[in-house]
Amino acid sequence: SSGAKTVLVAALRAVDVGLIAETALETGLLGPGTSWVFTSTAAVDVVFSELSETARAALNGSLQIKAVGATDDSPQWTHFANERWPELQPADFNPLLPADWQIRDDFFSTVDPNTSALLREG
Repeated sequence: SSGAKTVLVAALRAVDVGLIAETALETGLLGPGTSWVFTSTAAVDVVFSELSETARAALNGSLQIKAVGATDDSPQWTHFANERWPELQPADFNPLLPADWQIRDDFFSTVDPNTSALLREG
């Protein structure tokens, strides 16, 4: 056993991150030897500068996975929406999905990723 510990933090509001980090520090869950991974959405960003100096020091070496989102200035999004999306076929996914989650035959030809709020904002 390596003894490595990793904590994944998925917060819905930025204020939750501070609360989670400070509480974990108090309870001993956050400390040297523990790596934390923070996820963020376009609406939730971890602002490490708002944490206490002790919490920031304990989080040193942790990482944050940032959601860029479907922005028009993102080359990855532009490639996906304009080049990859039109090539996708339900048959590529349906064998791997449960019966209630099957993708309809016309999905990729009738849903425009550039105007779909569900695809752009998740």
